[in-house]
Amino acid sequence: MATTSFKCPSCGAAIAYVPGTDHTKCPYCQSTHTLEELIAKQKEEEAKVPLQPQMSKAKPEIDQSALREYNCNSCGAQVVTDDTTSSTICYYCHNPVIINDRISGEFLPDKILPFQIDRETAVNRFLSWAGSKRYIPKDFTSASSLEKITGLYLPYWVAHAKADMDIEGRGENSRTWRSGNTEHTETSIYHFERQGTIEVDNISELAYSKFDKDLLRSIEPYHNDQKKDFALPYLTGFFAERYDIGRQDVEGKLDRRAQEYALKLARDSYSKYQKVRTEREIVDTEIVGWEYTLLPTWVLTYHYNGKTYVYAMNGQTGEAFGELPLNQTKLALTSGMIFAAVAALVFLGGWFIW
Repeated sequence: MATTSFKCPSCGAAIAYVPGTDHTKCPYCQSTHTLEELIAKQKEEEAKVPLQPQMSKAKPEIDQSALREYNCNSCGAQVVTDDTTSSTICYYCHNPVIINDRISGEFLPDKILPFQIDRETAVNRFLSWAGSKRYIPKDFTSASSLEKITGLYLPYWVAHAKADMDIEGRGENSRTWRSGNTEHTETSIYHFERQGTIEVDNISELAYSKFDKDLLRSIEPYHNDQKKDFALPYLTGFFAERYDIGRQDVEGKLDRRAQEYALKLARDSYSKYQKVRTEREIVDTEIVGWEYTLLPTWVLTYHYNGKTYVYAMNGQTGEAFGELPLNQTKLALTSGMIFAAVAALVFLGGWFIW
């Protein structure tokens, strides 16, 4: 299987994208190279290779084979990945490797939101989050665990929709006051109409079935105004997955979400009324554009007492969420010490009373 690795033009070592910048850096000679330079060089190399037929992007046909093999083009070692991995790191020489056919044809992303948080920052924020907890296993924050923190690009379908609205109703506001022994109530009635078209952009849905969607919702949102046109160098040094949930499988959900958002926006415009009665409320939505987008996430998976715990951090904003394992032995020991201390105080208190 064909693979791609970006090498340092100065010394030939593997290079990786530096989060929050527009360049890569060589870990050996410390030289930096802009993404524009690398993309231009990649196009030159591709021009020398005869064109191969690619699958149409309009009709996705997902390969469901469980495992695939590829040869690292840095050391030649054979490495096995699952069927959705499109960017990884060679287990032998540790060089970044991009698997070409996983990001071509229908699997070629339209946009990418590059990492803004680097590995050192991700590790420090994880330690700040978990280090203050008293009853976690000791090795949860050990060096071996921290090595497992992985920068991962996850695939999303992003929809752009429009909503045509035709809403009519009546709103009421009342005020009450007293004058002497008399209570007065004044009710104002308003007629309102809301007609027009609303654009609803960047409605996203995870396109990957192997990750907990609820966990990822906890670290949203992403700032989509920082998205870039997809380019391979952004993947270097990170893992990436391709989609295994087709666009047609999320279209209905995103259409409903666009309708809900447009309706909420309309209702907010007449929320100033104390009472509202709608006589007509029609919202027709249509998805007018799609983007296959990769979004950045730092992930740590930890296995403890037969259960898997997953910690995730938004690779752009730093928002994090996860479930902590609980060391029952440490908790029991602490509870026992507290119980013993309380029992001793009770005993001493009773002795002094007598």
